[in-house]
Amino acid sequence: MEEHIFWLSCYVMLSRVRTVKGLLILRLPQRRNLDVGPPAYLKSEMERLGSMEQASIQNLIAALETDDVEMPLQVQGLLRAVQAEVPAQTARKKGATDAPEPSDDPTSKQRLESKLQQVRTAADEKKTSSEMKTADAAAARHAPGAQPPAELMPQIDWQALPRACSNALTTQGGKGSCWLAAAMQALWSSGQVHELARAIFNSTSAPNMKAWLDRFRNQRPPVRQKMRLENIQSRTSAAITEDSYLAMAFVESRMAPHDLPFSPNAMLHHYYRKRQEDAAEFLTRFVFDPDVAPRHSAFTLGTLAETLTCTHCLHQKIVADDFHMLVLPVISTHDPPRHFKTVQEALDHRMQAETVQHIEPCEHCGVKSQYTKTSRAAMEPSLLCLTLSRWRREDTGIKTYTHPVVAEECLLFGHEVYRLVSIVVHLGDSPHTGHYIALARHSGTWHLYDDSNHCPATQAQLRTETMYGRRRMKSYIVFYERDR
Repeated sequence: MEEHIFWLSCYVMLSRVRTVKGLLILRLPQRRNLDVGPPAYLKSEMERLGSMEQASIQNLIAALETDDVEMPLQVQGLLRAVQAEVPAQTARKKGATDAPEPSDDPTSKQRLESKLQQVRTAADEKKTSSEMKTADAAAARHAPGAQPPAELMPQIDWQALPRACSNALTTQGGKGSCWLAAAMQALWSSGQVHELARAIFNSTSAPNMKAWLDRFRNQRPPVRQKMRLENIQSRTSAAITEDSYLAMAFVESRMAPHDLPFSPNAMLHHYYRKRQEDAAEFLTRFVFDPDVAPRHSAFTLGTLAETLTCTHCLHQKIVADDFHMLVLPVISTHDPPRHFKTVQEALDHRMQAETVQHIEPCEHCGVKSQYTKTSRAAMEPSLLCLTLSRWRREDTGIKTYTHPVVAEECLLFGHEVYRLVSIVVHLGDSPHTGHYIALARHSGTWHLYDDSNHCPATQAQLRTETMYGRRRMKSYIVFYERDR
């Protein structure tokens, strides 16, 4: 590999690092490799784009000076900064000492200042007194420590229990939305998710917050065709991430009337497509994905250090593997298989040594052989999400493991102690059929959420050792929060 290409590869890999905590770099490059710099074609392209940017800015400023264009007030300060910055950038690039300053062309500067003053005067004349009050309120909303106007803000009871979620089956037809409701109820039991939703709420201007909530509460969901969850794209853009939509649903769950269920339209409008889906798939793709919901996924980010030992030469290789959700087996691979009775037992088995077939030959002896893999926690997440592997595809169909796996109150993972906060329970034969409910703890009390119904949970239900209706309860997704 050419040195410049190697430098670019190192740059791309290191630019993906979000934190140095738990970072493991194998075969660290030498200093001379990093001093090479980018390829020539890349530097040439960057220079071309930089020149194009400068020319475009100069043309824009020239057009605004001559044309009768009314610029928004928000643009005025930006134009001044840009006009002063472009000549300075050009001077730094060429190394010239006589680079023109903005003051070198007083006529041009006076024309721009005159134009800006005209726009400012015209805008002030158009503003009514009510518009000024709204602008002042929005500005005050973003001031440090300021609170939004009381008449604009919805009444939120942050200490109230989350309201139950109506099933979209009753309003849109198709299959139920219990998978979405159970996943969100389980998330809302986390104190960190609660604090994040409140932070997003407090950082949003009062008019925008009111408009958001009115939109989702008053609008009927759009008519959508059936579609698998795997084919749905996220709504994340440069302006907004899925974190905000999740926060809106959380906020609405704390709004009056607290004794009535609500429709979580902030999520249903996009993700419910008249199909029963896998709750774990929804969490993995749209809540725990750093590119989709970066602030929620940060809670569940952990790192496993996996040691691969070649069974032929005993050479060891350590691989760092980030995760947001750990999948745990509910039975061992021994003959005869052993059914795990607790989540701790399943987690310990997942971290123990197992024999795996590695595709690539051993980098030490060059032999394609089996490896012994052991795992340890290199970085523990603050919110630990565990999925129990209840199903296995066989030649005769889907094998379902229905035996109880109890989620203990306390769990040990790595060097951290975690406390149980919620359980997503499945009833049925496969993750895409049946029914989902949630067991969630709020203020030390456990509650059972079943779509639009909720009630205190019993100890037998919490241990998932009983029937719910005519179907057996199976713990499927378990949330533990790190003990603070």
